[in-house]
Amino acid sequence: MKQTRRKITHYLLLFILFVPFTFHTQTHSYKKTWMPNDPTYINLWTKSLIKEVKKNPQELIPSIQNFKDMVEADPVLEKQIKMMFKESIKMRKKTPLGTPQVKNFDQFLNLLNAIMQKEPEFLECVNDTTGALSPCGLLGFSINALLDWPMATPSGYQVFSNHFVNQQFKVILNHWAKHLDSPASREVLVHNDPKSNPQVVAWLSETARRKIVEVACEGLTGAEKEACEQKRFEEIFKSNPNDPYYGYTSWDDFFTRIFVEGVRPVASPGNDNIIVNACESTPYSFAENVQANDQFWLKKQPYSLENMMVGDPNNLPAQMAGPPFTRLF
Repeated sequence: MKQTRRKITHYLLLFILFVPFTFHTQTHSYKKTWMPNDPTYINLWTKSLIKEVKKNPQELIPSIQNFKDMVEADPVLEKQIKMMFKESIKMRKKTPLGTPQVKNFDQFLNLLNAIMQKEPEFLECVNDTTGALSPCGLLGFSINALLDWPMATPSGYQVFSNHFVNQQFKVILNHWAKHLDSPASREVLVHNDPKSNPQVVAWLSETARRKIVEVACEGLTGAEKEACEQKRFEEIFKSNPNDPYYGYTSWDDFFTRIFVEGVRPVASPGNDNIIVNACESTPYSFAENVQANDQFWLKKQPYSLENMMVGDPNNLPAQMAGPPFTRLF
């Protein structure tokens, strides 16, 4: 079970990075994504990371250094990546927020290097109206805060269509996945940083736990929803409130936390015609007899099972081909 949960987290990391976010407009807002709705908060977080890296520079980890070497050995790819950042600067200058924080490939690599020892954080921001702190969203995949604009450029599309780039990012993400599955990664569950901007709040703080409970109850209505929202975190998720880390051994263990028995009953477990959502999501589409190389669209981009899980040692695309297939959002 734990290996399965770990594999789900790994593919989720790959999927989130290589599926571009919704759109870029004059206001550049986000809907149903892994970043805060207000891009101002993303800018603040990125600026904070830049200061951190400048104050405490680190040698590039081997997988990132190998990526750098690969790019510098390929003149065409190197030019595409340089153009990707230049195009993002031109695009960003057309918006009210001005010039992007990440200006070139070398800066990106150093910021990426710092992220490899960080975990997704629960953020609180100052409400412009009331002046009070309130949850401002999950920076669920911090690498996308750096690549948000570059990925959406013409050159960015070429870069992230490059098989070798994707292969190297998979190696980098494997490194990050190991960190997120380590005991060191669980410090974000109990660590607060009130001086940061946005403020970092412990995932197991009262504020964050209450928000997690609210999200867990979103699919309910009326009295049932009200009753759900009154429950404690440990009444919904298997955990040990007597332990500072609630019994979670890593960030990955917390992220893939298990519901208490009965909280999410499985519909018709003996009926193979019923598809049970693998996550908190809404059905988007359904198809039958999907093969490993059949194309389907995710956020305006074509994918296949083979594309999403390329290089999997267990040959998951072949195992998953044939049965009904559903897309969830």
